[in-house]
Amino acid sequence: MAILKYVPKGRNGEYIFSSTEEDKPIRGIGKFYRTRLPREIIACNGLALSSPFTAHDLRRTVATRLGESLGVGGEQLIKKVLGHSDGGVTAIYNRYGYVKEMRAGLEAWAKELNT
Repeated sequence: MAILKYVPKGRNGEYIFSSTEEDKPIRGIGKFYRTRLPREIIACNGLALSSPFTAHDLRRTVATRLGESLGVGGEQLIKKVLGHSDGGVTAIYNRYGYVKEMRAGLEAWAKELNT
């Protein structure tokens, strides 16, 4: 299975998902997924997407791959990364954001992707 790597041609700013050459964050993400992203993918590797996808597909991929990396017990961290709320009583008292843990999990997955 080939991994698609997005490498912008003339990177000017800090936003990958942008309609202004990485200068500003994207507005209208749905249109971005239908038009610009497929064009950029074709420009980068010469192949079109086999089927259209949405932001939910990316979220699903992140959740699945983090689950593979973290194993059993990683569900809580996956919820945090996806921005899902925890409706339990403990969540009312525990206000810790788990930012360090989320970063560590995502960095471990990024390292895995780059190998």
